[in-house]
Amino acid sequence: MKEYFVKKKSFPVLFLWIFILCMLAFPVKASAAGTIKLSGGVCESEKSISFKASLKARTSGSLNIYRAAKREDLKKESSLISTIQYSDSLYWNKSEDWYWLNLDSRKNTVLELYSKRNKLSGNVTFYEGQLQENTIYYYQIVDKKKNGTVRARSNVLKIETVLDPARLVMCYAKTNSSVALSWTKNAKASGYLIYRKSGSQWSLVKNITSGTVTSYTDATAKSGSTYYYRIRVYCRSGGVTHYGKYGETRKVVMKSPTVKGTYVPGSVYGPSLNSAKLLEVRRVVQGFKDAFITEKMSDYEKVYNAFGYLRTNCSYAYRGWQYNSANTAWGALVYGEAQCSGYARAMKALCDAMDVPCYYVHANSSASNPSHQWNFVKVQGKWYIVDAQSGMFLFGSKSYQNMAGMRWDSSGFPAISEENHPKAWIYF
Repeated sequence: MKEYFVKKKSFPVLFLWIFILCMLAFPVKASAAGTIKLSGGVCESEKSISFKASLKARTSGSLNIYRAAKREDLKKESSLISTIQYSDSLYWNKSEDWYWLNLDSRKNTVLELYSKRNKLSGNVTFYEGQLQENTIYYYQIVDKKKNGTVRARSNVLKIETVLDPARLVMCYAKTNSSVALSWTKNAKASGYLIYRKSGSQWSLVKNITSGTVTSYTDATAKSGSTYYYRIRVYCRSGGVTHYGKYGETRKVVMKSPTVKGTYVPGSVYGPSLNSAKLLEVRRVVQGFKDAFITEKMSDYEKVYNAFGYLRTNCSYAYRGWQYNSANTAWGALVYGEAQCSGYARAMKALCDAMDVPCYYVHANSSASNPSHQWNFVKVQGKWYIVDAQSGMFLFGSKSYQNMAGMRWDSSGFPAISEENHPKAWIYF
C-alpha cells in the first residue's frame, strides 16, 4: 500500500523513519577491528544526504569527519567538517527507540549522527543538510588515537545531491483522448520533461522549457488506451544541464468515467455544481481509483489512500469558500483548493467510488464551529470520523468532540465508535 502523506512529526523524528528504511535496504556489516566501513550513500533531497558507517567501540580518541567536492581534497585539513571525541558524556537526543547527536559542523551545514543506542559503536547513520544542489561530495571518516595518530581510516564514499522530483498533483483523462497533468513547482527548475509509457518503453511527450509552468494537457492520447506518466525536473547552470530524479509514476485509463456516485445537479458533491463540473469531478475520481485502488485492498487501505490523496493534492482555500467552488468536491479535486465543505464532499465522492460507506456531516449549533463539515466512514465494521481538512483520521466520537469541540445531530446517522481506530492519527 502506497502512502501519500506523513504523520505530523518534528524533523529529527521524521528523518528517523527514513533512517530505519535505509538501514533495512542497505544493511551495514559489523566492522572488523581497526576498520571503518562507509556505505549506503543516499541523496535525501537536493540539499541533504545521509550515509551509514560501522564503528568499532572505543574508550578514547576521536572520530574526524571529512567532506570535499574533490576526492583528492579529502587529504587537506580544510575538508574536516566535524570532530567527535569518544566520551561517555556526549549529549544524546532521544526519540522513541532512537538516539542522535547534533554535531558541530565547520562548513555551515547541519550535521547529525543517528544510532540505535547512545554509543559511538556499531552501525550509525550520518545526515548532512544545507548542501549545494547538483553537487558531488566525497566523505571519509578517520579514527584517531588520543595522541592524534591515525588508528583507522574509512573507505571514501561518493554522493551526489540532485534536484528534488516534481510530484504529480493531477493526472487524469480530461476527455477520452486527452490527459490533464499538473505538478509541484521546483524553485530551481529551468523546465520539466513529461514522459509517457503505453507499452514497455518510455517516450518524451513534452519538454516544458519554463520552470514556472506546472501544467500540461496531452492531446495525443488515444481512447481505450492505458498510459503511465512521470515528470523529470532539469535546470541549467553554468552551461550545464542538471537532471533531477524521475517523479512518481501515475496510471491513466482513457475511457468515459464509470465510477459510482451522485453526478447529477444538486449532488452532495456540490449542490451548486453544473453537469460539466460534475463530469470533471467524476473524471478525477475515476483517475484516482484507476491509479491507486485495487480490488484486494481492505476498506482501511482504501480510506487511507483517499484521505492521503486529498491531503496531498488539495490545499486550504484561504481566500474564501465562495471562490473557485472551494466548498465543493470540484474545488478540492479539480482546482486543488477547498475549505472544510469541499474536503468533506470530495471524501464522500472518493468513498462512493470505492464502495466504502460514507456520510457527509455538518456541525450543529452546539459545536465550537457550527459551520464545520467532515465525514463518517465505515472501516472494519465500525464507523469512525474522518476530517480531511483538519487532518484527523479515523477518530472516535470522544476524542473528536474533546479535541475539535464538534457536535452534530445524530438523527439519520449510524452510531459512531466512541474509541479511536487503532491506527488513528493527526496528519499534516
